[in-house]
Amino acid sequence: MSKIFKSGKIVVDKVNESGNIIETLCVEIERDTRKPQDENCKKVLYPLLTCNGKYIFENIDIAVMSGLKKEDILQEIKKYLVDKSNYKEQEKIKENKKDFSNADLWETIIENVTTLEELSQVYYVLSVRKIINRYKDKIFRKLNEVDVSDPFFFADFSKYSDFWTEENNEYCFIRYMYKIELLLEKYKNLKYDQVIDFNLSLIKKGDYLEELLCNFINHWRDYGISYFISDEENLIFFSLYSKFEYAQFNSYVVSVLFAIYENSCFYEKDYIPKNIKTMLFEIQEKVDNKLKEIHFPVISFEYNYMRALENNSYIDFAKANFQANTKENKDYMTVLEDKIKSEDFDIEEALLLILCLFRNHKSKFEWDINIKALTTILDNYELKKNSHFKRIHFWFYESVYYYLNENDIKTKDLLEIKKLYDNNCSKYTEQMKMEFDSIYKWCR
Repeated sequence: MSKIFKSGKIVVDKVNESGNIIETLCVEIERDTRKPQDENCKKVLYPLLTCNGKYIFENIDIAVMSGLKKEDILQEIKKYLVDKSNYKEQEKIKENKKDFSNADLWETIIENVTTLEELSQVYYVLSVRKIINRYKDKIFRKLNEVDVSDPFFFADFSKYSDFWTEENNEYCFIRYMYKIELLLEKYKNLKYDQVIDFNLSLIKKGDYLEELLCNFINHWRDYGISYFISDEENLIFFSLYSKFEYAQFNSYVVSVLFAIYENSCFYEKDYIPKNIKTMLFEIQEKVDNKLKEIHFPVISFEYNYMRALENNSYIDFAKANFQANTKENKDYMTVLEDKIKSEDFDIEEALLLILCLFRNHKSKFEWDINIKALTTILDNYELKKNSHFKRIHFWFYESVYYYLNENDIKTKDLLEIKKLYDNNCSKYTEQMKMEFDSIYKWCR
């Protein structure tokens, strides 16, 4: 397997550091993104200094991991700081723009905007300048007049990840979050079953917010994979996340949130609200219990078959499947498989099993059990009609590919995954098909 960080190069460039776009000394690396790209890696900038000139030691470590020598890095930092100090006054950029510190001018600008994009830009600038509270009420009142022509502006946002840290770009990620905040404010007084008219495209508020939330959490995960997330950005994220009133009841979103923060010692992070920490602890306990179920010793075909039959247990079904050595037992399993696939879809069970893929199973056999359980539950007939169908399937393929970065996969597991793909690919997007292809090519 290739290194996650490679081809490091010291450059001076603009980068997002603690919520501020600054020009500083950076390390440019090629980082494995675990995505089906041609070279399967992406150039990413990591700042080596804060806006106050302090060393960012974790990024210096990343620079070393990419192949650079630590003494060379420290020498470059010292030289950069000396040069910056000598020319600090001369390098100040004089703005040729209007002086937006004038309250009347800002009010005029707000009054003249006509689209959500323009209003979100004003909201972003005022927030960065720490004067948003003076104008927030006026901005919120203006929301009733602005045009929201495209309800799914967020759907393909990941296409523009190269611009996520560019302060003046409409795809700057923090601007994207402020835009969502404005949308939530605009429609907050509507009931969830009320219909929103987006230029003759009609959608219920509840369905719209679910789509918005799911896309938001997925883009946040992608953003965290590609860039270092500052505490300030985390604060903005959780402030916005908490504005989705039903977020804690959306199993898919909660599971993705847990996957993002599981390895960051979330109990130590001050920016995570207490109620969300409690929720993450609950998910952690459920994942631990699910791993214990997988780890529970296989007793006999009859025992696991009856437990699967009586409880619709996908884990016991998987265990019985590996013990079915006679034709009679295999016939029983064929009937049982059709039965449990016909039952109501258990979204929490599927998501917990996916989260288990990110843990280290105690043996390859436990991995086999998890894959068989997952490929069975994800082939559930009711799931095909569920709004989370594509999201959950895509996340499954992503998780398997993530696993492949560190491990090999058995032929029988690959066949199970291909069977799931063949049964459902007619409903897949091109992105989902590419994710599967990346797995298949890796294993061939």
